[in-house]
Formats: sequence, structure tokens, C-alpha cells
Amino acid sequence: MNEKEILKHFDNLFSTSVIDHIKLNMPLIKGIVDRLCEIPTKPSPTYKVNMRKQIELSDKLCEFLTDEQIKVFEEYKQVRNETNKLTEEQIFCFGYIFTKELEQEGNISKE
Repeated sequence: MNEKEILKHFDNLFSTSVIDHIKLNMPLIKGIVDRLCEIPTKPSPTYKVNMRKQIELSDKLCEFLTDEQIKVFEEYKQVRNETNKLTEEQIFCFGYIFTKELEQEGNISKE
């Protein structure tokens, strides 16, 4: 998703107008997010268990698939991974937007 799509999506979900005053052109932050998505960090025990189950089920499923079906399944997993990455990026950007909006709402001027 590009900057405008994320902001528009945020506005639609939360009935806001952040598209008018928030900029997401953050190459450094985007680079960090991209890098974090690539670097395997110390996974939690639950993550390890779930990943192990996912691999076992995938391997078990592939035992019954034809070569063509395995190819389609691998393509499916690739698209799923790309979709997950987009979701993670959107969640990160939404967190940034929430922070900026809360910062704005918290700026109460003393009169």
C-alpha cells in the first residue's frame, strides 16, 4: 500500500481526516519496518509451536499433492506471506497515525 492508500483506509475505518495533515513519507522508518520483517527475531514459545505445526501440516499436505498442486500451494504461501507483510506495515503505520493524532488531541492550549 502506498502512503495515500494507508491514510485513506485509516480515515475510512476511523471516520477521521488524517489524510489532510499526516504525512507517511518516512523512508527511514519504512526501511526499519522492512528490515524487521526480514530479520528473524527471538520468537516466543507459542510462535515456535505454531510455526512447527504449520510446517508439519504443510509437509503432510504436500505428501498427497501432485507436483502441479504443490506448485500452486507454494505460490499460495508466497502470496499469503506478502499479504502478511502488507498487514504488518499497515499496522505499524496505523500505530504512527494514532500516536500523531493522540499527540494532536493532547495539545491543549492554556488560555
